[in-house]
Amino acid sequence: MKRTAQFFKESIFVALVLALFGCGLEKPLPKQPNIILITLESLRPDHVGSYTGPRPTTPMLDRLAEESVVYDEAHSVTSWTLASHASIFTGLYPSAHGANQSRSRLDDMPTLARLLREEGYQTAGFASGPYLARNHNLSQGFEFYDDSPATLGTQGGAHKDVTNVKMVSAIHRFLKKERKPESPLFLFAYFWDPHYDYIPPSPYDRMFVDDEMTRINLEGYESNSLISSELEAEEIRFILSQYDGEIAWTDQMLERVFDALKQASLWEDSLVIVTSDHGEEFFDHGKKGHKKSLYVESVHVPLFVKFPRATRTGRDARLVSLVDLFSTVLETAGVADIPDHQGHSLLRPVPEDRSIFFELLASHYFQDADRSGYTRKDEEWFAVRKGDWKLVTVPEQGRRELYAVGADPVEQFDIAITDPARVDAMEALIALWLKNSVDFAENRNAAEAVLSEDQLERLRALGYVE
Repeated sequence: MKRTAQFFKESIFVALVLALFGCGLEKPLPKQPNIILITLESLRPDHVGSYTGPRPTTPMLDRLAEESVVYDEAHSVTSWTLASHASIFTGLYPSAHGANQSRSRLDDMPTLARLLREEGYQTAGFASGPYLARNHNLSQGFEFYDDSPATLGTQGGAHKDVTNVKMVSAIHRFLKKERKPESPLFLFAYFWDPHYDYIPPSPYDRMFVDDEMTRINLEGYESNSLISSELEAEEIRFILSQYDGEIAWTDQMLERVFDALKQASLWEDSLVIVTSDHGEEFFDHGKKGHKKSLYVESVHVPLFVKFPRATRTGRDARLVSLVDLFSTVLETAGVADIPDHQGHSLLRPVPEDRSIFFELLASHYFQDADRSGYTRKDEEWFAVRKGDWKLVTVPEQGRRELYAVGADPVEQFDIAITDPARVDAMEALIALWLKNSVDFAENRNAAEAVLSEDQLERLRALGYVE
C-alpha cells in the first residue's frame, strides 16, 4: 500500500512539473508551423460535398473538413484568378494592389512568400494556370517556383490542358529532392483543372452522367456561342456533370498530395488552407464562366482551414473574405510586424457589423460592323456585403441592385426600389472603401484607381475629398 501511495504521489508531482514547464506528453505547438496553401480554380461551394454539393465529388475535401474549420460564408474579392490570388498574397483588394487587369504584373510589395522567407521559411510555389506564371510576378518571394505545368497565354491551349498529374509530380519531386527539413515550409499550390473546358479524363467524364442528360460538345466552351442560356435543362445538366467530373478528378489528386505531405511529416503540425480563387457561373444570371459579374455564384468560395494539430474544428458562419488569409497565415507563423492590409485575421473575433467588398474590371469584346476586328469595352463592377444584405453596382450602366441574401441566397430578386435609403448607405460604404484602396495604391506606387464623377461626388459628400 505504501508503495502504491508513493507511486501516485510521485506521478502527480511529475505531471504538475510537466504542466508547469509546458513539456507534457503533448509536445507544444511549433512557433513556426509549416504553412500549406492550396487554391483550386473555379470551385463553387455548392458542388462540394461538405457544403451543399448533391454529388460525391469531393471525398478528400470532406475528410479534410472533419479536422478543419469550415467557413460557410467565405468570399473571394473578385471573380477571376490573377486579381484574386494577388489579394490572397497581399491582403489587399485589387484596386489597392493594382493587379486588376489581364496584362497586370503585381508590383514588388510585401507578399506572403516574401514575408515568410524573411522569417526563415523555405518558400515553394507550384502553378498550373497561366495567370500565375512568372510573368505576372506573383512568384515573388518564392525560393522555388515551378510554373512549368501552366500553358502560357489566356486563351486556347490552357483551356484544354490536363495539369493535375504534372502538379502532383512536381510537388513529389520537390519534397524528395528540394525540401530543406531544417526550415519551416511555406508551400503554395494552384490547381487549374476545374477550369473550363470541362473535359475530365476517364472515368470522371462518365462518373456523374445519367441517361436523362443530353450530351453536347464542350470544346471551346467560352467562345462557343451554341453554349448559351438558351440550352435545354438536360444539356445544362450535362455541363454540370462534366464540371463535377473535373472537381472529382482534382479531389483525387489532392489525396495524393495530402498523402505525400503526411509521409514527409508535413501534416499534423501544419496550417493547411484549401480554398478557391472564385466561383463559376452556369447561367445563374444568364452568363457562363467567370469574370463576368459579382453575383454569389462567382464570388462565394469554399474555405477549409486545418489548424496545427486540429486545435480548432467545426463550422464557422462568420462573414469572411480571402483578404483575411494574409494576416491569418502571418499571425499563425508568428510574424510580429505584419504590414498594413485590408483583411481581418480569422484568429480574432470578426465584428458582427463587418462589411466585405468585391470589385471587377470586366472586359467585353464586340465584333466590328465590317467584321474586320473587335472593339473592347471595359465595365467596372463593385459590390458590398454587410450582414444579410448585398449591393451590386455597375456605375457605367447606372445599375444598383440590392439583395436580401438571408431570404434570397442566390440573389435573384433585386429589391433596391423598395429600400433606397439602404442602397444609398451601402453605396457610401463602397465609396469609403474605394477611397481607402486608392490610398493604399498611392502609398505603394501601384496603379492609380480611377474614380467616376459620381463616386467622387459621393466622397465629397462624406468629406473624404475636397
